[in-house]
Amino acid sequence: KSVDGFQCFTLDVSMTTATSTVNPGLFELVDGANRVCRGGSPSDNDPQHYTVLSGLSSLNGCMMACLNEPECKGIEFKESSGRCEVWTRSEGIQ
Repeated sequence: KSVDGFQCFTLDVSMTTATSTVNPGLFELVDGANRVCRGGSPSDNDPQHYTVLSGLSSLNGCMMACLNEPECKGIEFKESSGRCEVWTRSEGIQ
């Protein structure tokens, strides 16, 4: 779903290790910029799919939060507000 100011990324779990640090190959932008993450359909924004973290100053910080969550499938980030959603939906992000 297109929404200004948001970015949605999926985590490539095949490239993570126990000591992963953020690098460009770990996360893939979903459908370009200005995109929010969703579950099984464009209207599926069930709060059980993610944990909200506030006050993060950078996309890198949101990515690190994902790497620290063993069930993370990806993130949604809005830089202007520092809002980060760490998505753990077992079926991933659509």
